[in-house]
Amino acid sequence: MSRAFDLPGFLTLQNVRKEFVVDRQRVVTALDDISVDVREREFLAIVGPSGCGKTTLLRVIAGLAPPTAGDVVLNGRKIAAPPAEIVYIAQQYSKSLFPWRTVLANAEFPLEHHREVTRAERTARAMQALARVGLPDVADRYPWQLSGGMQQRVAIARALVARPTVLLLDEPFSSVDALTRMELQDLMLETWAEHALTVVLVTHDVDEAVYLSDRVAVMTAQPARIGEMLAIDVPRPRDQLSTRGLPRYLELRQYLYSRVRQQPQRARP
Repeated sequence: MSRAFDLPGFLTLQNVRKEFVVDRQRVVTALDDISVDVREREFLAIVGPSGCGKTTLLRVIAGLAPPTAGDVVLNGRKIAAPPAEIVYIAQQYSKSLFPWRTVLANAEFPLEHHREVTRAERTARAMQALARVGLPDVADRYPWQLSGGMQQRVAIARALVARPTVLLLDEPFSSVDALTRMELQDLMLETWAEHALTVVLVTHDVDEAVYLSDRVAVMTAQPARIGEMLAIDVPRPRDQLSTRGLPRYLELRQYLYSRVRQQPQRARP
């Protein structure tokens, strides 16, 4: 069954605007008056034309880039810096892992500055997370010894070690082959459900957005706004074969493709 949400907003963007100064004098507005209410434990995908500001929006949510105007509020608290409850997984996961550290040491990293966590507990939590993503036997290897898909699993394991409530994903599966991508998508759905996470995913892949999410926010070209919020009323749990063959799935995919490509708007399916 599709998930129903009657909870109030958990992660809220209130009239967010983001400007950049170009060539010391020209101001470019990347995001303009964006308001979004993300519900607790929701899986929200963000799609839009290339270069419209999707990654910029995710960085603002993460507290990595302050908005020029407006607020980002997490569970009633305004975000002014990266909060402990949010973990951001970037697109270039190979660069986010430390190549000189083993897989286990990479997974342990979020806990190294937590004095209340003992070394034994840190290692145990990291190994548990590696086991969860199917990598219990590569703890002593280095990232450069792993495939792209395995490196991304390490990045996911490291995120789980931090025990976030919000997971921000920036094109997390774009650099792997199609089969690995499907495996990682299913791993993310299992992780989201098991850990009761709130997930915000930025993706160029409309199929991925429909397959994973509860709702999809469609961004316009710059200055970017939320042009539409579309509910994905496709039953859960989802399966790579049966779900993608459902008439409703195909209908929503086609509609989103037309919206992202900015064709003349059709009536909502």
